[in-house]
Amino acid sequence: MTLDIHNIVQGLAVSRPIFHSEADFHVALSETIKALGYETRLEFPSFRGESKRQDIWVSNAELLVELKFPTQKLEIESSGKSFSLKEHSAQDLGRYDFIKDIQRLERAVREGIYAKRGFAVMLTNDSLYWRPSPTRRRTGSDEFRIHEERHVTGPMEWGPTAGPGTRNGREEPIILTGSYK
Repeated sequence: MTLDIHNIVQGLAVSRPIFHSEADFHVALSETIKALGYETRLEFPSFRGESKRQDIWVSNAELLVELKFPTQKLEIESSGKSFSLKEHSAQDLGRYDFIKDIQRLERAVREGIYAKRGFAVMLTNDSLYWRPSPTRRRTGSDEFRIHEERHVTGPMEWGPTAGPGTRNGREEPIILTGSYK
């Protein structure tokens, strides 16, 4: 039986419509996968010599999962609990980092280190991630847009209007070998 991350995330959307934090999301997803009989490890070091870790490794499914949880500020009550989500903003950086995670997953799968499949999952209440740009004006981060119905593939880099502060620590172009919707 193949582990179906799409169905698991859809099930979580029903049972847990809101999470306190990215860590809360990590734990809930990991526990759900474990309940299906799989072995999981959180913050798994997939590449020697790199400080960046994979969020979830499902060892007996040879699967890596990267999660992102950028949010807009939100104070809400749900199921008798209070939730206070932070304002993350900087969507251009969030999109770059998400696509960078996809690149890292591609590398891990290509090198067959710990996985034969990888998934990048972003959970957000910020519509600037899933909707096309509200303006027709070009920005320095257009190549990193990830709105619904968009396919990301190939080389992507900052446009000429992206400032040095935006590029700082994120200078390298991202090159994807696959195409992702």
